[in-house]
Amino acid sequence: MAKKENEAFLKAYDAHFGLEFSRAALSGSILQIAYMGIKRFGQLTISSARCQELNVKASTPGSVFCVGRLVRNIPIGLLIYAGRIQYNHWEEGEPSNLIARQVFRELAISYSDDQDFDLGYVLDYLAPRPVSHYIVNLELGWRSYQTYLEDMISILPPASGQ
Repeated sequence: MAKKENEAFLKAYDAHFGLEFSRAALSGSILQIAYMGIKRFGQLTISSARCQELNVKASTPGSVFCVGRLVRNIPIGLLIYAGRIQYNHWEEGEPSNLIARQVFRELAISYSDDQDFDLGYVLDYLAPRPVSHYIVNLELGWRSYQTYLEDMISILPPASGQ
C-alpha cells in the first residue's frame, strides 16, 4: 500500500470509528432511559424457564429485567440491562456483572455461525469497545421511537389511573 493510500485508509478508519462511538453514545443513552424505566416501574415476574436457564432468580440483582419478548432467546429486559451495563463499563472489557456476562455470552453463541458478525459480542476481541448500538439496532430493532415505545409499553405496567 502506497503512503497516499495508507493515509486515505487511516482517515476512513478514524471516521468509521468516530461514527461507531457516536452511535454507541446515543444508543447507550437510550438504554439508560429504558433501564431506569424498568428499574423504577418494573414488576418482578421471574416465571420464565428461560430466565432460570440464564441463572436469573428473584433474589438476583437485576431480576426485574427478566421481562419482555425474546430476542435470540433472551428477554429484551435483560438485553437492555446488559447493554446499559456494558456501555457504562465498556473500558473494562467483559462485564463483571454475572447477568450481563451471561447475556453477552448467549449473544456471541447465537452469532457463532455468522461470518460477518461472529465476533460482534466478544467484548475483549482486539480491544474493549462499546456495543450498545448493536443491542439497540440489531437485537431490539429500535429504529424508531414507535418501536421503542411499543416494547416499553409491553414491559411496564399501565400507569395508575389508566
